[in-house]
Amino acid sequence: MNTFEKKYKINKYRQVSTEKVSELLAFDHPNLVKIFNLKILEKEVIIEMEYCDGASVGDILQSAQINIDFVNKLIIQVLHGLDYIHSKKMLHGDLKLSNVLVDSVLQNPNFKIGDLDSIRPFNCSFETKSFYTPEIIAPEVYLEGKMDEYSDIWSFGVMLYQILSSKLPFGDRNEFSLNELRENVKKIKFVNQDPRLFPEPYNDLLLMCLVEKENRYTAKELLEILGY
Repeated sequence: MNTFEKKYKINKYRQVSTEKVSELLAFDHPNLVKIFNLKILEKEVIIEMEYCDGASVGDILQSAQINIDFVNKLIIQVLHGLDYIHSKKMLHGDLKLSNVLVDSVLQNPNFKIGDLDSIRPFNCSFETKSFYTPEIIAPEVYLEGKMDEYSDIWSFGVMLYQILSSKLPFGDRNEFSLNELRENVKKIKFVNQDPRLFPEPYNDLLLMCLVEKENRYTAKELLEILGY
């Protein structure tokens, strides 16, 4: 298996403990990019991870036509990956199109969730001063400053909405200021197509993800509903 190295700087918003290193090295699932080694240096972390010879889903959407089979496989495989992460009492925290990789051709895609160094424990604090993607953050995270497995399900819903419509449900930074974008999310104010107008079963799936936290489903529950 081919590998590559990724480096990032350590700062007060992005810390790596020896405990986190052990947890990430123990992760082993077909729908997660495998991490083989992490080196914690004084000012940076070097991660050796599995190399996927395809592209990110975001890149594919910009360069190729996808079919329903592609979308359906993505839904199931990403949910399986999330369910595995959540079973460890951890969350991804940055699930988006650029962090889901395809390691084979479009005819028989296999999806893997990448950027696993963003993984953190349930109920961790969220810092608006840190680097984050505002379009995918769940409303309760903005309101309460805490993230858990339901935050990932919200981000999954945003990603699915984007795949189906090529738009973000609550707008993006090209259309709105950061404060306006946050308010749209906090109010669950769809600025593009209403999820109820998407074809079945995607409309129902979106409405299980892009709702208030207390009404949101877990990855395991979504897989059970979908028959997996």
